[in-house]
Amino acid sequence: MPGIRCWLIAVTVPITVTLALVTPASAQYNARYAPAPLPPLTVNQTTTVQVKVTNTGSVTWENTGRCPVVLGYRWYYTQTKVFEDTQGTPLPTAVAPGQTVELAATIEAPSVQGSYTLAWDLRAKCEWFTSLGVAPGLQPNVEVRAKR
Repeated sequence: MPGIRCWLIAVTVPITVTLALVTPASAQYNARYAPAPLPPLTVNQTTTVQVKVTNTGSVTWENTGRCPVVLGYRWYYTQTKVFEDTQGTPLPTAVAPGQTVELAATIEAPSVQGSYTLAWDLRAKCEWFTSLGVAPGLQPNVEVRAKR
């Protein structure tokens, strides 16, 4: 009695899939940051940085009312946040989608020397853009030196 033979052939085909997660909030609130280069700083030094910020979202950034949009910053040492600006630099006017505003942000250098990343972030409606899934504006390798 002849048997039935069945052959199973498996074929593996590599597939690359790129996904971009766009949340409604990140589509509404999005930004592009262009900060001026920073020279080496000394510990605890206060300085002003010119930062151009472009509204790449779909809603106008309001500069008045409850929780208006402000520019803030955080210092990171490797992956660890060492300082967060809680006040922020206010916008001089409302910023519509596609518009750019230049801000003079006052920052304070960390209290310990080292190489840091300065991360720029905007806050709207009492939420930081990064908490809504928006990437911060990063300035890596900012040198903070000991006072002489």
